[in-house]
Amino acid sequence: TSTNAPLYERLLLVTAALFGLSLAATWIVPPPYGVHTAWGTAMLFAALAIACAIRCMQLHVAGAGFFLAACASVIVGQGLARAASHGPAQPIAAVSAEAGLLIAALLLSVAMSRRTDVARSARAVRLASELEVSKQSMAAARKTEAALTRRLEDRALELDAVNARLLARTQKMEALAHRDALTQLPNRLLFEDRTNHAITRALRHKARIAIVLVDIEAFRNVNQAHGHAIGDELLVLLAHRLSARLRASDTVARIGGDVFAALLEDVFERDDLERVMRSIADELGLPFVLGDKQIVIEASMGFAFYPEDGEDTASLLRSAERRMLKVKQARTNSDVATT
Repeated sequence: TSTNAPLYERLLLVTAALFGLSLAATWIVPPPYGVHTAWGTAMLFAALAIACAIRCMQLHVAGAGFFLAACASVIVGQGLARAASHGPAQPIAAVSAEAGLLIAALLLSVAMSRRTDVARSARAVRLASELEVSKQSMAAARKTEAALTRRLEDRALELDAVNARLLARTQKMEALAHRDALTQLPNRLLFEDRTNHAITRALRHKARIAIVLVDIEAFRNVNQAHGHAIGDELLVLLAHRLSARLRASDTVARIGGDVFAALLEDVFERDDLERVMRSIADELGLPFVLGDKQIVIEASMGFAFYPEDGEDTASLLRSAERRMLKVKQARTNSDVATT
């Protein structure tokens, strides 16, 4: 009634309260007034209950018809009992009243069972609906999660691509900063850095290192006679020949326009260094074939040992340069004397 007939529910509650008060009043109010009041209140409650049942039947409430039938059976049973209460039919009156009550109890039980079944069905439907909503919500959440995962994966791929480009650009910038653009050999900056590291290792292990400077004589004449393109090709070939004559652990660098430098680690004897320098001189003394041209060059070399000739890169380069200049001066004097 709270859902389907709230007005009837309030009236029934008020009537039930009045019925209780009238029953209590029978102990105070002299008969027959108290009894008549209680009986009248009971009849009003029964009338309201029947009206409520009819209203619920109109609203198709489960069990309302059985409840109305139970009320009717009580009324019929009581009517028959009252009609047969006098005369020879008195036993029928008692049976009629009891039968009406039994039928009413049975119908009320059926009504309650019907109401309970409908309530369970409604609850099952509601739970199924809530479960379906939950499933749809979970499916939507999974779909959203999958979409977010795809977006994150796409974003991660984009970031990886950006990082790869940045790494390639960084490596290219480092190469430009530390490599000679023409020969791809280390430039002066990288050569000095490697020499500093070699000095640190040599100091730790009490070893010796050597630096060799190679200056190409009259390289300007090659550019003037054959062009700068041939001169550049010659420098590239020079870089390859110098690298081929040294160990993989050694460093060959271009530190000037026509000046190359070599860093040799773990050189213990001067004879070893002289052997390497003779090998370089023999290699550079061979003609360079560039297209249909053969070019022969001369080179002056100077060397320096660590720690005898210097304890840092700058002093070692100065010592090697002084020896190289002496070789150039000696060759110049020889050429003048020959002339």
